[in-house]
Amino acid sequence: GSTFFFTIPFEETQETQDEPKPLKTKEVVLKDKLILIVEDDASNFEYFKHFFERYDIQYIWAKNGEMAVNYCKEHPNIDLVLMDINLPILNGYEASKQIKKLYPDLLIVAQSAYVYDYDYDKNKLMEAGIKDYLIKPITVETLLEALKSYCT
Repeated sequence: GSTFFFTIPFEETQETQDEPKPLKTKEVVLKDKLILIVEDDASNFEYFKHFFERYDIQYIWAKNGEMAVNYCKEHPNIDLVLMDINLPILNGYEASKQIKKLYPDLLIVAQSAYVYDYDYDKNKLMEAGIKDYLIKPITVETLLEALKSYCT
């Protein structure tokens, strides 16, 4: 058999982690906001959670539409609801209708991967009191811009 020796040069460095991007002036507006994330999929919630913690935004997680309605009753200081549409127990349309009856001025934004017929969906969203629609997957940039525009 053969024996081989080799040397790999390297420089030792201190391990660092990427620091969260500092908040820009417009983003500071989000720090005092409370956002209800209505999402039944844990991995999708983790995405939102990571984003909200990175930007120091307060949030509550509801796993279904019924929980969302109850959380709105318990926390009347919620500034924005990010509502998934396909939810167990009570879907996003019905949950939004109930929330709008309680808080007509509360902003609800749908977030879903399901868009079949945009015109039909848009009318259904409006009937439920939903202001806008974000299509998953939602990029960090899209979410940040949307939140800044809704919360200012």
